[in-house]
Amino acid sequence: MMRRFLLHKNKRMVLCIFIFLMLFLPYFMSESSQCTFTISDNQYLKASFSASFECNTPKTKPGESVSLKITARGGNANITANYQGKSYPYTFNTPLGHQKVPIEELFVGSLYLNIGGSLRASIHVEGPVEVDKSSISWSTWGTQEVTLSVSSEAMDGDEIHIDITPSYIVTPSLFIEVMGREQSIWSDSYTLSKSHPMTITLVVGQGGSSLSLPEDILMYIVVAVVAIILLSIFFYARSRRKEVTVAEGYAPQTQQRDVFSLELPVHKARRDDIGKNIIRLDKKTREKLGVKKGDQVYVQGETQIITKVAPAHREDIGKRIVRMNKRLREKVGIPPSGRVTVRKVN
Repeated sequence: MMRRFLLHKNKRMVLCIFIFLMLFLPYFMSESSQCTFTISDNQYLKASFSASFECNTPKTKPGESVSLKITARGGNANITANYQGKSYPYTFNTPLGHQKVPIEELFVGSLYLNIGGSLRASIHVEGPVEVDKSSISWSTWGTQEVTLSVSSEAMDGDEIHIDITPSYIVTPSLFIEVMGREQSIWSDSYTLSKSHPMTITLVVGQGGSSLSLPEDILMYIVVAVVAIILLSIFFYARSRRKEVTVAEGYAPQTQQRDVFSLELPVHKARRDDIGKNIIRLDKKTREKLGVKKGDQVYVQGETQIITKVAPAHREDIGKRIVRMNKRLREKVGIPPSGRVTVRKVN
């Protein structure tokens, strides 16, 4: 059963992917956090802005510097504008930079929200490490990097705690546009911070601490992977040697002592035989081989194939030649002027 499993191509691939993930997942995993920033104490605007933050968990070593990548992605912004006793809800993407958002078409004109947003994050570290930046900012959604320099006096197993506190600075203004002119209703500015920072814990000598594996387990996994790969290669190579691809026209090169064979010169086939799986032999040659029209024969050159016999053309009678098309000659590895050995298939 194990041998069949190893010989199955798709199952081998699944097994290799699983082992790869088991070994290297700690180094590629990242930690993510969803943040929501809200405005709730304003009579003109109620709003919530969302963003997600994702950080890699790099492997750290004493005396080395690593890059901590922090990726910010914008989420939905849900707002409700209040004007003259009516509420107008609207949903759009949380903006970075300035954006003019259409709210509602009113009788007197168009109600708009002009909003400007920027994103920052303060960084605080604890442990045997220094960081090159205490804060970072985004002008567009994407990835920012900070460099962590691990102390040379740090020891494997020491923990590094990184607190990332994002803030969203937003300047909304509500106005009505009448015949191309803007009439301001209200404007303000807010700095919205997340109350609880996103915390990442790194362990010196490892990746993310929550994903680390004991060294003895890793050693067993590595040994098992090597053994499985070697067994897979061995059984696969062994099975390939035993394959007989008769469906493609090839045959095993075994000696048949009880079967008469003839070595014949090869000539090109006529145009009518192009692409056909036949060779042409005259009547006397067929009788010596003990075959008739339609019988299968082995054709031996550099390789050996199985093909069918067809009668020779009238002008080839008595010449003791074999006519083969280009495809069959290429299979046996013989040029048009070469020689092949032909014998009957039992």
